[in-house]
Amino acid sequence: MVEGIETRLVVDAMFEKFQKTTMPERGYGKAEVTLVGRYFSGRKQTFPGGTFWVGYGHMGLGTLLVIEQVKQVRNI
Repeated sequence: MVEGIETRLVVDAMFEKFQKTTMPERGYGKAEVTLVGRYFSGRKQTFPGGTFWVGYGHMGLGTLLVIEQVKQVRNI
């Protein structure tokens, strides 16, 4: 659940291939992928020091991509 929106991950053969390609036993791999997901940019909030976008991660400085389905994986 993110910002009141329910998200679900489709765990199928394509997702498994994505995981095996990008997180091999030794180090990290690379892949070109087609994903379905939701992008959350945060919210505009006003503070005594001004108005800022507040998002996710350390001190709310990041944005968030929630992967819901891996459609295609190509090793690079």
